[in-house]
Amino acid sequence: MAISRAQVELELNRILKSEFFAGGKYPAAEKTGQLLRHIVEATLDEKPLTQNALLMDFYGFAPSQLDASRDDARIGVLRLRKKLDNYNAGAGADDSVVITIPKGQYRAVFAENPSSPIQKEIRLGFRQLAAETMPHLYRALNHFERAIELQLANAEAWGGLASTYVATATDALAYDVDCRVGLRRPRERKPSHIAYIMSHIALIDFQFGNWKFVLKYPVTRSSMYQNSRLRMSR
Repeated sequence: MAISRAQVELELNRILKSEFFAGGKYPAAEKTGQLLRHIVEATLDEKPLTQNALLMDFYGFAPSQLDASRDDARIGVLRLRKKLDNYNAGAGADDSVVITIPKGQYRAVFAENPSSPIQKEIRLGFRQLAAETMPHLYRALNHFERAIELQLANAEAWGGLASTYVATATDALAYDVDCRVGLRRPRERKPSHIAYIMSHIALIDFQFGNWKFVLKYPVTRSSMYQNSRLRMSR
């Protein structure tokens, strides 16, 4: 799944608050952080990012001042690239998103960090979801909920959670149909109507980017039916 703008902005703010870019008594660090923000936002907005574009848009040079000897942009991006590499190898090693600026380029690249705790939970969630049995679906819920607890604005985790709700509702509805036609004995009544409603709530909140879903419906381990009953009783 593509990395969302919200995820990139969250990672950008985390980087800028780190000791590598916080500034304080080092104005050069703050200037490098401002350059990073400019490059990331220009990349997200698909604006031109060339040496001359940086010289004019960030460093404030007029077109008449541009010539081959102006190396402010090149040196600035070189320093920024080194700081980013140090951050990604140290304080940002467990971040879910990695921001880099490849050599010879002025545009930022955004990638998932497969070794981050969030991505590990998401991978395990989709692995359990693929099994499509109820015990595996409960485990998938746990993994996606933990990923959301670690990073609320993670679109991939929300997509996995919504998909798990749909799969659980489908399983419960199939169970009800089998009981009604006599293929199964209703030893345990599954609240399929509640699961079905919850699947739509999850999908709607995910589709419209409502990251406050967790605040509206408190997430606890394997809590789909518990929370849906709470929702239905209000």
